[in-house]
Amino acid sequence: MKSFLSRGGPGPYIFSRERPKEFSEVPSELAFLICTIRETFEEPGILLVRDINRLRNEPINEDQPVSGKSSFLSDSILKLGGKGSRKMPNSDDLYPEDPYFDGEREILSVLGTMEQLMIRYPNINRSEMFHADDNSERRNFVCNIKMKDGQLPPLFKTHWREAATLLLVAKSRTPVVSKFQTCNLQILMLKRSGKSKFMPKLHVFPGGVADAADFSPEWLDQFGKLGNDSVNSMKSFLSRGGPGPYMFSRERSKEFSEVPSELAFRICALRVTFKESGILLVRDINGLRNEPIKVGDQPVSGKSSILSDSILKPWRERVDEDASQFITLCKTLDIVPDVWSLFEWSNWLTPKLSVKVRRYDTAFFLCVVDYMPEAIHCYKETTELEWSSASQFVLKHQDQSNSLKLAPPQIVELGRILHRCRKGDDLYPEDPDFDGEREILSVPGTMERLRIKYPNMNRSEMLLHGDDASDDWNFVCNIKMKDGQLPPLFETFDSDVPQANL
Repeated sequence: MKSFLSRGGPGPYIFSRERPKEFSEVPSELAFLICTIRETFEEPGILLVRDINRLRNEPINEDQPVSGKSSFLSDSILKLGGKGSRKMPNSDDLYPEDPYFDGEREILSVLGTMEQLMIRYPNINRSEMFHADDNSERRNFVCNIKMKDGQLPPLFKTHWREAATLLLVAKSRTPVVSKFQTCNLQILMLKRSGKSKFMPKLHVFPGGVADAADFSPEWLDQFGKLGNDSVNSMKSFLSRGGPGPYMFSRERSKEFSEVPSELAFRICALRVTFKESGILLVRDINGLRNEPIKVGDQPVSGKSSILSDSILKPWRERVDEDASQFITLCKTLDIVPDVWSLFEWSNWLTPKLSVKVRRYDTAFFLCVVDYMPEAIHCYKETTELEWSSASQFVLKHQDQSNSLKLAPPQIVELGRILHRCRKGDDLYPEDPDFDGEREILSVPGTMERLRIKYPNMNRSEMLLHGDDASDDWNFVCNIKMKDGQLPPLFETFDSDVPQANL
């Protein structure tokens, strides 16, 4: 074994450096190989091992095997949960004959534009990085070769994972009263476990990574039970707002293109909300057959399942272990995820802070329910669950003595809920610019004149004081709120009032 490891020389510094006695008996390279295999088993759930009896009969000498051996043990033994990765063959025309893995030689440089290189070196299995004028980077993976040994090429062009999050807002019977606001709407948040590798110990909205099961064509069969042309009606419902962000409109491989991406991410948000909180937002198929949802009529509020905990708890455990069980749940109970009640809210991409930070392209949806459903956190990925108003969450975050801390996207989105101009105001645009791609709407006049000219007010006002960098915020609302909601009562914003400026 030691001869096998040393055949390529001492290797990088982490392999050859001196270590304390308790860490020096096992060769460092062997330790890191074991670490890699352990992590691969822990996260994707793939166990790369070889049988000792077979190795005794057919020992491996100094000839490195072409391929690894994945365990064929059953899930019940291994308790697997995850997806495997794809190995890349070295068939790109630019792949060097003598690769240098230690980085001790000069970087290989080939002159030409990206288009010229694609023509000159047509067999492509490479990642490309574009540098824009604004110093931003965009990565793309290009593969046009036939993969060997039945392997599949990478499915996506981005180097981050895709996810979905749900801002679940519920009406509360008793309004929440604070120093600054009275509100009868509360938001669900969960505290991530300290063991989480992404945003540990922070309060977040329910959400998680998309799974291949969210893109399963079986969902089209399930929605097809609603009646003739129901799938086309669903697609029209989803496309009414345009193509949406890149994660909704980008091209995908054939096995992930039958289900519209936006539908898949809505299903993902509802699946993960059920997994993390136990709240199942679904609609009954028979009810939808009798009262179908029309393309232009988005429901005001979502539908939370009234099934007993004795029925939902076993399903929740199964969905937690295997995302594909979510569609099995819907088939068994003759229901469909309530994708109609989710409002597209925002799209967040984790910034490139360092090479170690996991990056996610996440679709944020918002759903309002008529009452506060019973919720219990899942104990695996989260440790606490809390319903509260947006202002209470931000105030707790600002309180240094309070253990509740919010992730940056949560601060921004709670701030939007608190301070954004809402429908009912005379200044609310007929065609809102949700993407921020148009020029800022400008209306001339003093604050007093604007109040006279546009008397129906449901807006936040900001008074700028020039160079002293102090601003005054004020929320004005004189309209009758729809659907029994209560208007915010705070009159002025000062240094103690929650802000969402990052």
